[in-house]
Amino acid sequence: MKKLLNHLGRVLLGTASLFVLWMASLIIAEQFIPSELDTSQVPEVLFFYKFFLVCLTHVILLYMVIRHSRWAGIRLVLTIFLLIFVIQYFLSMIEALWFNNSLNMPVSGIQSILLSGFLLAILFSPLMVWIGGGFNTGKRPAGFSHRNLLTKEMIVKTAALVIFIYPLLYFLAGYYIAWQFESVRLFYTGSPEMQSFMKMMAENFRSGLYGFQILRGIIWVGIAIQVYRMIRCNYWQKGIMIGSLFALLMNAQHLLPNPYFPSEVSMVHFIETASSNFIWGFIIVLVVHGADLNKRKSNWENNPVLQG
Repeated sequence: MKKLLNHLGRVLLGTASLFVLWMASLIIAEQFIPSELDTSQVPEVLFFYKFFLVCLTHVILLYMVIRHSRWAGIRLVLTIFLLIFVIQYFLSMIEALWFNNSLNMPVSGIQSILLSGFLLAILFSPLMVWIGGGFNTGKRPAGFSHRNLLTKEMIVKTAALVIFIYPLLYFLAGYYIAWQFESVRLFYTGSPEMQSFMKMMAENFRSGLYGFQILRGIIWVGIAIQVYRMIRCNYWQKGIMIGSLFALLMNAQHLLPNPYFPSEVSMVHFIETASSNFIWGFIIVLVVHGADLNKRKSNWENNPVLQG
C-alpha cells in the first residue's frame, strides 16, 4: 500500500506540474509569437477539467516509461524531451499545416504552439524524470542494451514499414473510420460525397500526401526504436507501452474543446488516430523484436565463446 501511494503521489505531482508548465509555456510563447488563435468559444470550466485529465494521461504514460527505463540522467531526459516535443507537437503540427486549407488555423498559431511545445519539453522533461526517479542511476535495471539494431535486415524491414505499412494503416483508418462520418467529409471537402477507397488513394498519391506520410513514418520508427532500446520489459509489454505513447501522447488533446474542429470531427479523429497509432506502435515493436532476435541468434551461432 505504501508503494502504491508513493506512485500515486508522484503521478499527481507530475500532473500538477505539467498542468502549470503547459499553461506557462502557452503564455510565454504567446508573448514571442502572437498565435491569433480564436479560443473565445471554448468554455473555461470544461476546458480546465478536460485539460487536467489530458495532463494526467500524459504523466501516467511518461511515468511508466521512466520507471521501466534502463537509462538514467541526461540520456533519459533527452528521450523524454523527444517524446513530448516530437510526438505531442511536431508530428501533429506538421500534419495540421498540411491540412490547413480545411482547418484555417493562422500559421502564427501553429508556430506559437510549436514554440510552446519546445518550451514545455525543455522545462518538464527533467522535472518528470526527477519525479519518476530517473536520476537515481544506482537503481536502473540492467539487461541487454539492444545496440546496433540497424542491421541489414532491420534496414530492409524499416523501409517496408515506412513505405508500405504506415501509409496503408494511416489511409485505411482514415477511410474506414473517419471518412465514414458525413461531418468529417463535409469538414474537409465541403461535400457529403463518399468516394471509393481506390479513388482516394489515387488522390493521395497525386497530392503528395502519401510521400508526406512516409516522412512521418520515418520519424515514428526512429522514436519507437529509441524507446525500444531504452525500456526493459517483455516485447509485448514494450508493444503496449510504445503503442500507448503513439496513441495518446499525440491524440489525447482531441478530447479538449477546440475552436477549429467541430466536436464530432474531433472525437472521430481521436478514435481513428488513437486506434491506428496504437496498432502502428505495436507493429514496429514486433518487427524490431524479430530483427533483434535474429541478430542475437546469428551472433550466438557465429561465436564459439558464447556457445560455451
